[in-house]
Amino acid sequence: MIKNKIFSTVLAFVGLLSIYSCEKDEEEMWFDNQYVFLEQHHFTKSELLEGNSSHTFFDFPTYSFDSSTGILTDYGDKVEMNKSLQLILGLGSSASGDALSGEGTILLGIDDISRYHTDFIITNLEANGTVYFSYRDSVMVLLPNEEWLSTSSEIKEELDDNGKIGIIKYTYTNRITNWGKLAKENFIKKDIW
Repeated sequence: MIKNKIFSTVLAFVGLLSIYSCEKDEEEMWFDNQYVFLEQHHFTKSELLEGNSSHTFFDFPTYSFDSSTGILTDYGDKVEMNKSLQLILGLGSSASGDALSGEGTILLGIDDISRYHTDFIITNLEANGTVYFSYRDSVMVLLPNEEWLSTSSEIKEELDDNGKIGIIKYTYTNRITNWGKLAKENFIKKDIW
């Protein structure tokens, strides 16, 4: 009788262990066909308050994303799509207004979140697409299709091209968006060169 109880207990334990192991394997392999797209973008708006201003233009966008279709197009040839790719990080800066205009972006493919560090330190990436990370002095969690915004402004005196002083108000918006899990088959590479 005791042998039967021990055998039943061991059998139940092994069964639970194998179920947990299968669930864990499924969870760990979700990125075979999907990846999470996390995007950080800095927006700068410049407004001339007084005097004149020189104008700086920059333009080098290397990707586009259509949130309605989930299609991410890479023009910069930086991301190598493979089965181990877990996350694509889109980094960008854009400006508009009297003193600045343009956009510059880049995509980075991340196979191992523990080895990638910039302003971001990604600490965990769940199978449902939730991203845990620290950014500057903040620790954050972004669920899929959730975003974080921070806005600040400053007023600066700057010299224009003729050496005259202009007063410019800059408004900075920093946005981090978790676009969630996207299908790897909807990642498109286009050569612009």
